[in-house]
Amino acid sequence: NGLPERVLDHIVACRWQGGSGLHNGDEEWEANEAERALEAQRLEAEEANRLRELRAMREEEDAIRSFYNAERRALLLAEAEADLNRMVFLQREEDRLRRE
Repeated sequence: NGLPERVLDHIVACRWQGGSGLHNGDEEWEANEAERALEAQRLEAEEANRLRELRAMREEEDAIRSFYNAERRALLLAEAEADLNRMVFLQREEDRLRRE
């Protein structure tokens, strides 16, 4: 968006070589304003990076949670299937003993 270049250009323009000849503090005020604008922009960029990192961490946590949920579901299904197989085996064994 070119904002950093404009701010830097403004800082450079505010630091006139030899000054304007006026000693009313305008040059210093403009230089300070430009530096404050640059600092505000830096803080905004840091906040955007922090938010981006938080989003990435949340996505990673969601992926981990999803993996563990899928793993738990698979274990529960395996246990249920083992119980069902055990019940079928016992029933078949009882049927075989009754026939003998």
